[in-house]
Amino acid sequence: MEAIRPRVIHEYRQQAPKKAPCPHCGSLGRRKQKLYRTIRGVAYQSILLVHIVTAEYRARCSCGRTFRTQIPGIEPKAKYTNAVREAVLDRLLEDHMSLERIQAALRRDFFLELSAGFVYDCLHWKLQQLDHADYRAWTLAEFSGTLSIDEIHLGRYTLLLATDPLGDFPVAFAFVDQVHKLFERAQTLQQARQRYHDLLAQPDYAANPDLARALAMLTPEKFEKMIAFLRSPVGQRLRTNNHVERTNRQLRHYEKVRYHWRRARTIVGFVVLAMHRSWHRPRQRPRLWQPPPNTPAPRSTHPAKHPLQCPPIQVGEPRRAAG
Repeated sequence: MEAIRPRVIHEYRQQAPKKAPCPHCGSLGRRKQKLYRTIRGVAYQSILLVHIVTAEYRARCSCGRTFRTQIPGIEPKAKYTNAVREAVLDRLLEDHMSLERIQAALRRDFFLELSAGFVYDCLHWKLQQLDHADYRAWTLAEFSGTLSIDEIHLGRYTLLLATDPLGDFPVAFAFVDQVHKLFERAQTLQQARQRYHDLLAQPDYAANPDLARALAMLTPEKFEKMIAFLRSPVGQRLRTNNHVERTNRQLRHYEKVRYHWRRARTIVGFVVLAMHRSWHRPRQRPRLWQPPPNTPAPRSTHPAKHPLQCPPIQVGEPRRAAG
């Protein structure tokens, strides 16, 4: 059975008069030549081919030697119309699709074969059109006076987000990677101190009163105490609260999804039982120092202080004295 061929739609758009104004100063230039190209558009279950005609003009001003006309809704040298870019952004921001699902959806609906680079280019294209000054002005006008701040880890990046809980909108965000790099384990004392001085020397941070006040609190004496872990093997221990957050999510799952416990006595009882179950679970503790090979273990001259620390005794065998 032969596959049904999609319908092909042709659309023609032209912007090539004999004279056109310079895009910088408005001086009229005379047409030098016409330019023809075909790009793709969006039409459901169809292939839309947009045939465009533009022109190149000789400039009569000092802005440049030549200039070209452009058609609204089509970027210069683009292979797709802006409607294709908007379709990509709708599936990314409104439908929350992944990169692979966006490509599959546009292939199914519009017979478009889009590359991953074009999907990222659509995101950058839209960012260049945003007016951040207007958004800041609107935020100041609508701000309720209450601010919530939290950080989220997105892969290897850390995002600091501020929201208005009463107005229900995001206020601002920043990436705080430069601050986190000050306390990386995979660095030397010299690298940490150099990053600290580079952070204080940032002109953008010094120009912001809030950031300048926060950096002033990070004095050299305090910073030396904060990087003391780089001088000691104890600093190689795990310095994160991910484990306790994971345990909290597990307890919340048991309480809410499975049993729907609501009484404090029941919740406390379950937590106590879970802690005791974890206490008696066998585990291996990490060691900060490993003895060299072929080194005999030191003999203890003191008896164990706790019954749980005594060596196991097999039934029927006499107990040997220590040493």
